[in-house]
Amino acid sequence: MWVCDVTIMMDPNNPDRNSMSDVVAGLHDLGAVVGVVDAGQNMIEAAVPSHLVHVVGAFEGVSYVRTVFQYFATQWVPPTPAAAPAAARSTAEPATLPA
Repeated sequence: MWVCDVTIMMDPNNPDRNSMSDVVAGLHDLGAVVGVVDAGQNMIEAAVPSHLVHVVGAFEGVSYVRTVFQYFATQWVPPTPAAAPAAARSTAEPATLPA
């Protein structure tokens, strides 16, 4: 299965008032693996099946989706609903690159 690592930017003032947790739940429903949730930057990083990236872009509250990397996963195991909350790692402060 082809998989894309994506960066998702959220619009905190979206008309439907969808929160980041709503979008993360929607990603898990699609079978995506959420890696980073950065509420300070309104950003989510996730691995999404390639054929579903356009669906993520249609989520209410998502303002931008960038495909960072695409690869073929020979053994793709989507998260189970019980493991989904533990799969997301929330960061209070964004990581900084060394100078």
